[in-house]
Amino acid sequence: MATIDKRTKTLFFITSPRTPLRMIPEIELLVTRFTGADWDNKTQKAFMNVLVQTEHFQSANKNPRDPAFSARDRINRAPKALGFVNLDPVQLTDAGKELLSGQLEHEALLRQMLKFQLPSPYHKKNSNSRVVFGSNHILKF
Repeated sequence: MATIDKRTKTLFFITSPRTPLRMIPEIELLVTRFTGADWDNKTQKAFMNVLVQTEHFQSANKNPRDPAFSARDRINRAPKALGFVNLDPVQLTDAGKELLSGQLEHEALLRQMLKFQLPSPYHKKNSNSRVVFGSNHILKF
């Protein structure tokens, strides 16, 4: 959890994946194979087992010790937090469709990143907090 106060002048962002556009093929795989499924332990393991067999999977560990955790780490962080997928059940959002369309994916990512900033449920508020900009004053999707 991040804390932003008057001393902090940085924006918060998810660090997994390290390169945000690498999540595109993972989102495509998720919605192609698992749309409509409950995002439970069984689905998470199945997703990870399929993902490690794909050409875009870049990890030294092709057999994660806990496949369900690895799947949650890849999907619950950036794709879900940025609003590209819903997981109850698995489905692509309008923002996700924009990202996967292949046209202006950088802009779709930027739009969702800006929406993700303050106010955000991923930040703790304290008495020194102040909003520099609000998501409702930025680009609407």
